[in-house]
Formats: sequence, structure tokens, C-alpha cells
Amino acid sequence: MNVYCTYCSRKKDSAPRLLPAIERYNSTRIKGIYEKATIDNVELFILSGKFGFIHCETKIPCYDFCLKSNQVPEIVVKLKWQLANYGISHLAYFTELPEDDPLLKPYKCAIEQACKAADVKFEKHFWTKEG
Repeated sequence: MNVYCTYCSRKKDSAPRLLPAIERYNSTRIKGIYEKATIDNVELFILSGKFGFIHCETKIPCYDFCLKSNQVPEIVVKLKWQLANYGISHLAYFTELPEDDPLLKPYKCAIEQACKAADVKFEKHFWTKEG
């Protein structure tokens, strides 16, 4: 299965009930990639430092967690398992610049390592506000 993926967002809807990930994250980037995925008829997954890959329609709680570099090896194991479990063979990852942002770097490293370990084709795309 071919999928689109982007990382989660610090800004979230703080509603106490479970919400689909696409509603939980308050991000124009995530919403824009969701629109592109819908148009392209491709599933969208969101990379969460806490949960790993989340399908955009999966209901999740409100949480506050940012993946750190020392946590990358542990989440790579989870991501590799999730890639196989979801049957993902090709992943297009959308990220913003600057690519070396210290908050984004662990997410980028984790997804690249997991795709390599799972033998999943990985493509990186840069997302801008214009899409």
C-alpha cells in the first residue's frame, strides 16, 4: 500500500474526548496534506512520537509529547512493526523546512530508519504553505 505521512503537531484540540487524529491536530500542514491525500486517493498517516503511525481517522486522546533523539531507537522498532502490520510498501513523507530543525530531526530520523529496516520505499517531500 502506498501512503502519505507527515509528523504530528504541538497544537491540538484540547477536547477531553477522543477525536480523529485529523481533527485533534490543529495544523494547516496536516490539513493540507490530508486534502492532497484525499484528492490523490491515498491514505494519510500521521507520525506521532507517542503512538507511532496513526491513521488520520483513528481516534486519539489529547496528549503532550515531543520525540527526543534518544527515543528514536525505541520508536523505530514500533514503526517497523506498524509498517508491516499496515502493509505499507511505499511511504511519501511530507516535512517542512528547515529540515535540520531540532524538534523535527528525531521524527525524520525515526521514519527514515524504520522504512529502511522494513524495506519500505521512502520519498521525502517538502511542504510549504502553498502545498
